Amino acid sequence: MTYQIWRQDIGYENDSGNVISTGCSKLDCFLGGGLPVKGITQIYGESGVGKTQLALQLCLKNVQEKKSGVAYISTDAIFPSKRLQELRRKIFIRNHSNVNYDRIFIEHISSKKDFEDCIFSSKRLQYLLSKYNIQLLIIDSIAGTYRFEYETRNIIDRAKSLRKMGYQLQKLASLHSLAVVCINQVTAVPQNLCGKQSFARVQPSLGITWASIVTNSFYMYKQNSHRYFYVAGSPYLPNKTIEYKILDSGVVMLTS
Repeated sequence: MTYQIWRQDIGYENDSGNVISTGCSKLDCFLGGGLPVKGITQIYGESGVGKTQLALQLCLKNVQEKKSGVAYISTDAIFPSKRLQELRRKIFIRNHSNVNYDRIFIEHISSKKDFEDCIFSSKRLQYLLSKYNIQLLIIDSIAGTYRFEYETRNIIDRAKSLRKMGYQLQKLASLHSLAVVCINQVTAVPQNLCGKQSFARVQPSLGITWASIVTNSFYMYKQNSHRYFYVAGSPYLPNKTIEYKILDSGVVMLTS
């Protein structure tokens, strides 16, 4: 086992109604109750829009019950423990005095090979899911290893690896009643406007192969001085938008 435990002494609506809370009641309402258990939820957007902030918020909200846990796989950078502690001090310790933060399990991944081993090995993630009541798996970000290792290689190899990874995540979600949240980056889409190429539009990284595996897709973006959370794709939610702000206490929606 290579999991590090973040320790601090301090807490679908879909057809089935089986959801987890985002830590923001307005966002939960906007999503029909919260994020769905089973399937894969993708949250994508450019750097700095608050994707990791929301992921940390999910961690804190979903370790309130002493028998539940969170697995957090970080592929891009060191896990932001300082910000997690700030969020705890600002809101969660005030509102939830009985939470158990010993059950946030963190894995740092630096290569696609290590990532695949983590997901498929019976001695790593699967062992953790079997031993503890893990209700939430966060991968931040799913594109972290694939984007660089396949830049100059056959895109068919990447597609095969992504399909294999996606199906395994879906299998684990179904087997363990697990909410799988994958943070994703964006790629610019060239547009031909009046004979000139523009890159105004963006789409989730990893292309159509990954998009076909995702169950729900949510887009976080900035427009002028405002930030928005958009339902880009869902089997039970319409395409709709809600404005949000990032405060010291986390990601907060502004309208219901």
